[in-house]
Order: sequence, then C-alpha cells, then structure tokens
Amino acid sequence: MKQLVMWIPVAALALGLAFAAGSCSIEHRSGTLVCEVQADCPSDRRCRDGYCEFTGPIDAGIDGRPDRPDAPIRPDAFACPPQCTTCDLGDMTCNIDCEMTDCTDTANPITCPPGWNCTIACSTPGACRNLDCKQAASCDVTCKGSGSCRDATCGNDAPCDFTCSGEQSCRNVNCDASCGCDVRCDNLTSCPLQNDCPGAGTECETFGNGCTRLRTGCDTCP
Repeated sequence: MKQLVMWIPVAALALGLAFAAGSCSIEHRSGTLVCEVQADCPSDRRCRDGYCEFTGPIDAGIDGRPDRPDAPIRPDAFACPPQCTTCDLGDMTCNIDCEMTDCTDTANPITCPPGWNCTIACSTPGACRNLDCKQAASCDVTCKGSGSCRDATCGNDAPCDFTCSGEQSCRNVNCDASCGCDVRCDNLTSCPLQNDCPGAGTECETFGNGCTRLRTGCDTCP
C-alpha cells in the first residue's frame, strides 16, 4: 500500500513536467493581429491563416526595423480588372478571351482598361461589337468570329492591331485617332467596308479595306 501511495505523486510530477515541456513547444506569433475576414485587419495588412500580416513595402527605421508602410494596400489591389480573363499586374497586360467570357453584350461592350495593353480574342460569332480601346495603352485584337469586331474604336494615341479572319468581321473599325493601326483583312468577306485609318487622306489604307502602319506617316506612336 505504501508503494502505491509513493507512486502516485511521482507519476503526477512526471505528467506535469511533460505537459509543461509540451506547452513550451507551441509556436505563438508575436506582433500580429488575429482575424477571421479581411475587414478585421488594418488597410495595410491582409488576413492570412487567421492573422493580419503586413505585405506591402516598408521603410526601415534607424535600427533596421520596419517603421511604417510606405503606402496602404487596398484589399483589391492584387485583383485583375473585371473584364480581363487573365492579366499581369506588373506589366499591365490584360487578356480577354471571348470563349471564356461573354463578348456579345452590346449594352456593355468589351473595354480595354485605361492604360493597359490588351490582347483580345474575339473568336465567337458577334463578339466584340462596339469594342472600346480608346483609353488603352494598346490593343491587339483577333477577330475570328463571324460578324466580330463591328464598330470597334481605337484612339487617344493608342496603337491597335486587328486581324480579321471571320466572315463579315471588322466592319466599321474606327482608327482615326490612333497613332498607328493595322487592320488585316485575311478573309475575302472580312472588312466589307473601308475602315477608318489614321491620317487625313488615304495613305494609310490598304487593298481590301484595311489599314497599315508601315507607310510613311502612318505610325506616330512613341
């Protein structure tokens, strides 16, 4: 009976020491805030794995530690523009694939985001009507669908490149305000009307109702 009484305190002591050692191995993050959703965090932090983590550029203090964020980071700062099916934020390139998104709504036409370089695949029938590249940095458009790229507009000194292979594609492409515009009419039935090319005369027009940047005065892009 004495042996049993002596064993109980020893076992309890061993159990307590094991528990204490285990508790010391638990990793705790310091200097962070607990969060469940992004709204729980300040504007310069993002909610990741239950903690508000700072992800933006910082200025180092005199002791080498971060003092403050250089600029607040919006929660949506890392998202592509909604009209892009894919994009590269660093290069500001936007890809719009009409097989992955609806490009036929004339009330809400496809628009290249201001200042972005867009590559647009108008591969479905009636795609990219009223296409708007007026504020784009550039637009490279493939008009493969029948009746695609009708009444498209390129302007504000943006260069545009239209490849028109779909039947009745590239009808009334307006490049008047473009610094350079190529409209290549690859199908005998594409470009049914002469498209509006840059320049005051016909020097930038090509056979088949297209436009070219290759002639003198037809490319003034920086």
